[in-house]
Amino acid sequence: SLSELQRRTLATLACQVVSLMELRLYRDSIQKVYFQLEEAQRISKIGSWQYNPGTGEQAWSSEHYRIFEIPEPQPQEVLFRMYRERIHPEDLPELDRLTARALAARSTSIVWRPVGASSRTSTSRLAVMASGLAAGTSNVCRNAW
Repeated sequence: SLSELQRRTLATLACQVVSLMELRLYRDSIQKVYFQLEEAQRISKIGSWQYNPGTGEQAWSSEHYRIFEIPEPQPQEVLFRMYRERIHPEDLPELDRLTARALAARSTSIVWRPVGASSRTSTSRLAVMASGLAAGTSNVCRNAW
């Protein structure tokens, strides 16, 4: 027969095992959805990315890297430079102006042309959202070729 302390210890251990199993199932489920999203973006030629203007950090989907013809992954400081090099030079001033306005207003839509092999048919729409104390952006880029 088990003591009260042993029963409580086993009950606690059982709860921890169940919690770990649930976390693993949740992680596996998220990973499956992530792979489905990556595949859907590859097939539809739609990339996505997020940008935090407070930290300058960007997170790009694999398809977004492909659309911009940038090898994956890149360090943050290199990625931003490479990204700007792939925007049509005539569009940069307007993109900068609209991005600043979007961050201030927390919402806008911007369309611009990247340069390179995919430049004839690619556009990007920028939607700025308020996220906690800092404004961030969620973005998609579509390549129609």
